Amino acid sequence: MKGVGEDFRTLFKKLYFMCLPNCRLRSKYIETHKSEFGHIGKNIKWQPRKFPADPEMLFFGDNVKLSSDIVFINHDVLDEMLNCREDVTEKFKHKTGRIYIGNNVLLGTGVKVMPDVHIGNNCVVAAGAIVTKDVPDNSVVGGGSGKIYNEF
Repeated sequence: MKGVGEDFRTLFKKLYFMCLPNCRLRSKYIETHKSEFGHIGKNIKWQPRKFPADPEMLFFGDNVKLSSDIVFINHDVLDEMLNCREDVTEKFKHKTGRIYIGNNVLLGTGVKVMPDVHIGNNCVVAAGAIVTKDVPDNSVVGGGSGKIYNEF
């Protein structure tokens, strides 16, 4: 169990990260703290101001470009809401999952990536997309359902 000091360090780290004025400094910060992630490849560009909640569950390949306001969702809280109902006879399981981003990937502004998703190599995920399932290599993905629009 984390102590109060560890919680304070985590909060300070996230506030510091949010205050970094540009993506060059945020990318450098990610590079120097890559041990906190599952994996960070070479040449990552990190535009989002939010430091991920569960960085140890995120794996990034080489040449990954992240636009602003991207959200990585590594766990679901739906089970907590459903299990509170009195008529539930079988408990719903808590879903957690790692997220894998391949090499040469661009995630557009406002992308949301759900748990247990693997985005392949050479992919573009359009702004505002919600990625709920695996994306094959050489794909362009967009929309609320993370639809594959094209392969190249």
